[in-house]
Amino acid sequence: MPQFQLNAAARGQHPYYALDDFAKGYVEALFFTSGDTGDEREDRLNEMGVERLTRASVAKIKEDCAAFQAEHAGLLTLAYATGEYTPEQAGRDFWFTRQEHGTGFWDRKQLDDSRALWRKLGSPCIGEPGWDEYARRKGPTLGDKLSKAAKVFGDCHVETWRGWIHVR
Repeated sequence: MPQFQLNAAARGQHPYYALDDFAKGYVEALFFTSGDTGDEREDRLNEMGVERLTRASVAKIKEDCAAFQAEHAGLLTLAYATGEYTPEQAGRDFWFTRQEHGTGFWDRKQLDDSRALWRKLGSPCIGEPGWDEYARRKGPTLGDKLSKAAKVFGDCHVETWRGWIHVR
């Protein structure tokens, strides 16, 4: 996310700082989209900073992220094996996908494992030798599978109240 800098201190006692990289990426995307709060100031949440997340909100974020990672560990392991995809990016994609932001897992070239199959079969075009096998074996990409999994979690509600950020 170019030019976006999450408003977080280098260190702190707030529970945000104990989150894993996946969950921190998730929070970064939440703040980047201003949490879908409907506030007209695009950077409202980031102005407040991560230390304004309630403890209950951090617990909810941690729980959702841990559940997604546990349930889809196999798919995430394949994604990270590309060497071009990180837990932070996966956390961001989890937020973007579950909130239906028009980007996310399905939109990542690193997660399009059909490209390797396409190259293996000699880069076939429609009607050329190898195309039928490619079409038969292609199936949903790794990104498609992770997107479907994220959508099962449904969207998340974020609001600000009395100077605190609440995630439900």
